[in-house]
Amino acid sequence: AILAESVVMDLYTYQNLSKEAQENTKFTVKCVAHLCEEAIFAYLGMQVFLSEPFFQWRFNLIFAAILTCLVSRLWVFPLTALVNACRPGDRIPGNSQVMMWFSGLRGAVCFALAMKIPRYDVLLKRGSQHVSELLAM
Repeated sequence: AILAESVVMDLYTYQNLSKEAQENTKFTVKCVAHLCEEAIFAYLGMQVFLSEPFFQWRFNLIFAAILTCLVSRLWVFPLTALVNACRPGDRIPGNSQVMMWFSGLRGAVCFALAMKIPRYDVLLKRGSQHVSELLAM
């Protein structure tokens, strides 16, 4: 509901603001978005590096997982080449293709979900032994 309201408000309210108010609104929204993104990445970094004693870091598995994620996202390039061939007037540039390829590898939601996975409990035989690798990815 909030997302739908903000889309509708953007379409109708923004146009009724003065040019100065539009510029101030854009600047304020960009500043708040940047601050939120910085706070998320600060939290991610602190969580991974400050919780180091609780995890067993297997760097070969982390490297293999990140490499697998990068390779699995390579389908972006052939599909965008197909799209560019079908509509020659409106092409997707190479830098946008790289951005689409790399954008699937980040996300605070994935990090939060990985943090919710319980660590392996030897007595109960439940949980995951690979939480540290999931967090590093």
